[in-house]
Amino acid sequence: MKPSAFYALILAVLLVYQGIALAEQTSQTPEIKFFYSSTCPHCAAEKAFLDGIKSEYPNVTFSYYSIENQNNLNILFDFYEQYDVQSFEQGAVPITFIGEDYFVGFGSNTPQNIKDSILRQFPQAVAGPQAPPEEAEHKPPAIDSINVETYSLPALAITLGVIDGFNVCSLGAILLILSMVLALKSRRLTLLAGGIFILVTAVVYGILILFWHQLFSLLAPWAKIMQIAVGLLMIGGAAYFVKEFFRMRKYGAQCSASKGKIYSKVAGWLERLFANPRNLLVLAGGILLFAAVITIVEFPCSAVVPLVFAGVLAKSQLSTIDTLFYLGIYILFYMLDEIIVFLGAVFTMKIWVASPRFLTWIYLIAAVVLVALGIYYVIGMV
Repeated sequence: MKPSAFYALILAVLLVYQGIALAEQTSQTPEIKFFYSSTCPHCAAEKAFLDGIKSEYPNVTFSYYSIENQNNLNILFDFYEQYDVQSFEQGAVPITFIGEDYFVGFGSNTPQNIKDSILRQFPQAVAGPQAPPEEAEHKPPAIDSINVETYSLPALAITLGVIDGFNVCSLGAILLILSMVLALKSRRLTLLAGGIFILVTAVVYGILILFWHQLFSLLAPWAKIMQIAVGLLMIGGAAYFVKEFFRMRKYGAQCSASKGKIYSKVAGWLERLFANPRNLLVLAGGILLFAAVITIVEFPCSAVVPLVFAGVLAKSQLSTIDTLFYLGIYILFYMLDEIIVFLGAVFTMKIWVASPRFLTWIYLIAAVVLVALGIYYVIGMV
C-alpha cells in the first residue's frame, strides 16, 4: 500500500469513529457516583471537595452512596464487577466512579484527577442546566463499561514487538547498511553505522507510535468504540498478514517499500557516501537521515501491529510514564532481531540473518495472533 493512501485511509477511519464517539457523548448523562462511610475522614474530605465543585460542573449529577445502606453496598458490588476493580482495592472507601474511570481513596492528586476525568470524558459538563444533586438510595441505570485489560501489557508488548520486528523491510534496511560498511572492513565503522541506524530507527518508530497513540486517545473516553476500533484493526491486520504470507511464499521475502522511488534515491545516495567515506560526520549524518527516512517510508508496510499496540495503550488510559515504559518494551523487542544481526556483524564481521522461509512463516504466526486478539476484543463487547 502506498504511504499516502495508507495515511488517508487511517485518518478517514479515525474521523468516522470520532464522529460516532461525539454522537455517543452527547447522549451521555455525566454522573459522579461517590461511595463513602460516615466514619471515614478521607470520605468526609472528598465529600467536601465534591460539594465545592458542583457549581463548576452544572450539568453533572453528583450521587452519594453511603455503604452503611445495604442497597448501596449491593450497588457497589455491581460496580466492582462492571469496572473490574482489583480485589485488593475492593472494600476501601472512598471510591468514586466517573464514566469509564474509578478512583480509590482521596489523596493529594485525586481532586485534579477527578476534574481531569470529568472534562476529558464529558466536555459538555460545564454547560447547561444544573442537574439536582441527590443522596442516592436507588440502583443507578446499567452501565456499559468495558473491563480493564485482563492480559499482561508487558507480555502483549513483547509479543507484538517480536512479531513486528520480524518484517523484511526493517531487516532489509539494516542489512543494506551492514553490507556497505562491512565492505570497508572496519569494525569501528560497523559499530558506528549500525549503532546510529538502530538508535535512530528506534526513536523515529517510537515517535510514530506515539503519534498514533495520541490520535487513538481521542477515542479513549469512549471505551466501547475504542474496543471495536482496536478489535477490527486486529482482524483486518490478520487478513493483511495472511495476504503477505501467500505473496512471500510465491515471490519470496521482499520488501515492497524498497521498490519505491524514495527508498531507491536515499539508498543510492548512501551508497555513494560509503564509496568515499572520508568524513565520518558526513557518513554518520547520511546514516541518520537514511534511518529516519526509511523508517517513515516503510511504516505503512508494517503499520498494522504498531497501530494495534498504540490503540491498546490509548484504550488502557495509562499515565505518561507507564505509556512510555510499555512503548519502550515494545521498541526493544521490535529492534531485537536487528540488534542481534548488528552485534553478530560487529563481532564476526559477517552478516547472520534468519532464512527467508522463517520470515515468511512469521507472517502467518502474526496473523494467528492478531485474529485471536481481535476475536477476544470483539467478543468482549457481547
